[in-house]
Amino acid sequence: MRPKPPGHADATAQDIGRRELLKWAAGLGTASGLPLAASAAPASTPPSWSQVRQMFRLQGQAPLNAANLCPAFAEVLDQHGHFAEKLNADVGFLNRREFVKQELAAARTACAALLGLRDADSVAFVRNTTEANAAIVNGLALQAEDEVLLWRENHASNYRSWHYRHLRQPMQVRSFALPQRLESPAQIAAAIVAELRPNTRVLSFSHLSNISGTRLPAQEICAAVHAVNADLFIHIDGAQTWGSQVVDLDAIDCDSYASSGHKWLCGPRGTGILMLRRRWAERITPSILGYDFNFDYPEDRLQANALRLENLGQRDTAAYGALGVAARRHLALGPARIEARISALTQYALTALDRAGIACITPRDPRFGHGVVVANLGSRLKSYGAFLALHNAGYAAAFIHGNRVHCSPEGPVSEDDLPVYLRICPHLYNDEKDIDAAVAVASRIRDSNFEIIKEMVRFF
Repeated sequence: MRPKPPGHADATAQDIGRRELLKWAAGLGTASGLPLAASAAPASTPPSWSQVRQMFRLQGQAPLNAANLCPAFAEVLDQHGHFAEKLNADVGFLNRREFVKQELAAARTACAALLGLRDADSVAFVRNTTEANAAIVNGLALQAEDEVLLWRENHASNYRSWHYRHLRQPMQVRSFALPQRLESPAQIAAAIVAELRPNTRVLSFSHLSNISGTRLPAQEICAAVHAVNADLFIHIDGAQTWGSQVVDLDAIDCDSYASSGHKWLCGPRGTGILMLRRRWAERITPSILGYDFNFDYPEDRLQANALRLENLGQRDTAAYGALGVAARRHLALGPARIEARISALTQYALTALDRAGIACITPRDPRFGHGVVVANLGSRLKSYGAFLALHNAGYAAAFIHGNRVHCSPEGPVSEDDLPVYLRICPHLYNDEKDIDAAVAVASRIRDSNFEIIKEMVRFF
């Protein structure tokens, strides 16, 4: 890990020892008078996965689209509603500031703990990963000769957005592909280092691809890149990893990291986080300057940390309190245990698709494939037919076309617009029966064009 910047203190209120922070945040109640469910506190016997499923109000549905949107924990919905009522009952500044002082501070601490951060004020609350990515894309100072290096499987908000900026301001944008055969974290890190040029100023990549399920060894990549150039800015899009695996940003040592609350974290919609290191904060220019959560306008007093990016004006403050509820639930269930469960379901899905004779592009090695399972049914029509049949059967999935992900049925589409791959993303509320049912539907569609016609008629 690189040395901490001058002025960094190891024993501030925001820089608590990580072990103590995790212990405190995991059992943290709320100051609202509506405590978390008793099972949110660490228990000697963790709940079974069938019990975890009961923590959601699924109403018989089986969502398999965690990479796009997850149902929120029931307690998150309840607390969000309670917080909203509390803020609605008294819309005065003092009540709202007290909420920020208590609930948002607790939520920030819990999110920092789940992200493996000692410095809670390196976490900014934003609306989603896209907004967090945009803060970096548009806020980082770059010159015409500076180069931004992107993974080709980046999400559009971390890929096309850089190109949009390039249209407005001269700078260099280049992309790279991974080796066709992934052998080790060291191999992947070396391949990315080999792509660096003397003028490369930014490396930006998705921690886990939403279009192939490929997971990158972020810690090894950051260490290798920073060994070459300690001042090269590394931004990670963590939309698919926060809530699906252990995330330890102090160990990873990237310069910024973006994620959403509505995906694998099973939190409220309209919430997200952006981690930004203090050493870089004053080199990021906010593109929005409204008032902050305390209703103060920053003017020329922008904070020298991630909070300088929270001056976004009026927002659903209650949702960020509920984001803390989701983070504490994950801490209580155990991030490592959640990661192991998702990994097991991923491997189960890959094996089930193998048995059905359906090819997958998701890496089989669990080090490099996790959560997002992408299958090739042999034709665009069959991929769309399988997606539509799953929708008709009550299984929310998605399909892939190029680097675009589609999650809703559409009207008649031309051959050029049809998808290439089918995507399913099991999470902690799913079980093996959900996967078996989804694979059975995909197999039925793969084996009969007549079945595709039936599903289209059934939908339209």
